[in-house]
Amino acid sequence: MASKFKNIRRGCFLFFLFFCSAAFFIFFQSPGLTGGDAGDLASAAFTQGIPHPPGYPLYTLIGRWLVRLPIGSTPAYRLGFLSSLPAAATVALFFWLALKIADDWLPALIASLSLAFNYLFWYQAEVQEVFMIHTFFLFLSLFLAWLWLKKPSFKLVLLLALIAGLEFGHHHTFVLVLPALGYLLFSCSKIKNLFKKKPLLKGGLVLACLSGGIFLYLILFYSTDPLSPVNWAFGQDLPALVRLIFRSNYGTFSPMKGARFSFSGGFLALLGLAHFIYFEFTLVGLFLMVVGFVWWWQKNQVFLRFSLIWFGFTGVFFLFYAGYPLSNWFSMATVERFYLLSYPVFFLWLIGGLEWIKARIAVLKIKADFKRGLLLLFLAYPLFLFFLNLKKNDYRHFWQFDRFGERLLNSCPAEAVFLNGGDLQTFASLYAQYVKGVRPDLKMISLFNPARAIFHLEELSQFRNYFEVGAQPREEFWPDFKTFLKEKRFPVCSAGEISLGEDYLVYPRGLVYVHALGFAPDIQTIFADNEKLWNEWKPEIFVTRNSLYETFFNRQLLDLYYQKAFSLSEFFFLNNEFEKTRSWLEKALWYQPNSASVLRTSILVDIKTGQCQEAESKISRFRLLFEKIKSWPLIEAVYEKECLGKEEKYQQLSRDLGMVEASGSSEMAEGDKEEKIHP
Repeated sequence: MASKFKNIRRGCFLFFLFFCSAAFFIFFQSPGLTGGDAGDLASAAFTQGIPHPPGYPLYTLIGRWLVRLPIGSTPAYRLGFLSSLPAAATVALFFWLALKIADDWLPALIASLSLAFNYLFWYQAEVQEVFMIHTFFLFLSLFLAWLWLKKPSFKLVLLLALIAGLEFGHHHTFVLVLPALGYLLFSCSKIKNLFKKKPLLKGGLVLACLSGGIFLYLILFYSTDPLSPVNWAFGQDLPALVRLIFRSNYGTFSPMKGARFSFSGGFLALLGLAHFIYFEFTLVGLFLMVVGFVWWWQKNQVFLRFSLIWFGFTGVFFLFYAGYPLSNWFSMATVERFYLLSYPVFFLWLIGGLEWIKARIAVLKIKADFKRGLLLLFLAYPLFLFFLNLKKNDYRHFWQFDRFGERLLNSCPAEAVFLNGGDLQTFASLYAQYVKGVRPDLKMISLFNPARAIFHLEELSQFRNYFEVGAQPREEFWPDFKTFLKEKRFPVCSAGEISLGEDYLVYPRGLVYVHALGFAPDIQTIFADNEKLWNEWKPEIFVTRNSLYETFFNRQLLDLYYQKAFSLSEFFFLNNEFEKTRSWLEKALWYQPNSASVLRTSILVDIKTGQCQEAESKISRFRLLFEKIKSWPLIEAVYEKECLGKEEKYQQLSRDLGMVEASGSSEMAEGDKEEKIHP
């Protein structure tokens, strides 16, 4: 009776912890789109499409239903429940596991709160991403592994097979956990006995559970609207399904498109993981994990070896093999999410560390209440994590990616063909156009995956036979497509600088480049138009020094705004409009206060306008901050030539580099004062 009452009390507390965790994550959940793949996932769910490979059928099928529920303010917010609710379930589940390991509610509570307030876990719990369902399955596998260690049973084998099957229909990286699970299962001598009775029936049940992902793929694939604007399957035949499952368009064994294995990249990726653990878990968390490793060595070496195999494959092997190029915010944000694969091990060691601390406190010759009080002090660790991560994980009023997508579309002329590119730009634009209904007049085409638009837009149906296999078109597609645009005289805009031929004049407008066929507005009109657009955005986008922007995807958003502002400054500089150049350099500095490119261009503007004292002051700053930058000798040579009348260094550089104009500007011939538009 007492045992039954204890189980009821434990169940009530687990539900209470789940409820509180869900309320916590939902409270901070983003109402608008967030970075990464959020726009692709939300747009696919809303339009009955398929997101990027491998398609995530479990997430997408639930998301299709969820985004249409009459709750919450936006489809993006509703889709966020697929992160916040699994995260809350994971916190409650880990508390249950920690309670079984420690047989003490206090270390279990400290460990589970540390998980909830950890930066990466908290962040992923409030954005539209696939990783929280994945993380829940990982922790559930760890929980079942612990139960198996204590009392093996066929039910546990069946549950693990079911999880593996569902994960095949959700996130393929679960395969990295299978070696650890296999080691634990087959280290038990009783496993053979479990299949002695009715082996065919039991084997069939295991296979049925393992095939769950295949059924999810079939449901997703054949319930998809083939004309959805977000359909990465590129067909509805069996080869298309196989390409989707095996990520053929990315490379089946490639972690991301364009990534290549290298030893140096692998070592840097592992250093990145070490850096992440040190800064996000802090020294206290790192200490607890280290002594927790020792505690597990003393208490249960089988489970310790199991955890080492888990971490060896999900952490060391995967990151070393993937070798993500940690060269920009996007790639760092991409690799950061995969650290969650090793979180079950990190927090398994952390609960071991708390048990090690409790054992050391137990031998102290002090009163029992004081011993409990010493352990209570460790509640300061999750509280510290909470306050450390609060500002950068407060997404209650986060609309930046929604607005970015809308601004991209609103930068284009009416009825234009919008040549989009880059995940962030494409996904934000898809969500703005197909979910929020912004600028339905635009014909949006991704430069990386043009097949989606070609099959979706009736005006471009003549190009469908250029895509016989997969997403990539035949070689003649782009020349023929450019000819088509020219013949139809479609207005064209692009997210990046591309060339459509000499007949087009290119000028920046807002966040895009407009390709004008044969004519373009004058400089004054371009300047006034851009000033008007950017001033409309000013109240929100110019408040950039916010802790939210410490996350990698959000920093990438700032970089995109910076690049557009700086490209406008370059445009006016090339057209000898130096005051207008200064205006846009100031805007660019709001996004990157210490930009070498802005400072360099500012120096050249001062030189061109005869303000040599200002140029000299900025050169001193440039020399201090950016002396190793390759353009430094050019700036110094131009300064000496224009301001000091010393041409020796300038002429030497011109001869060495084969340059006519070392300044990097488009010098206008004497007397040639008309305004020019430069492609």
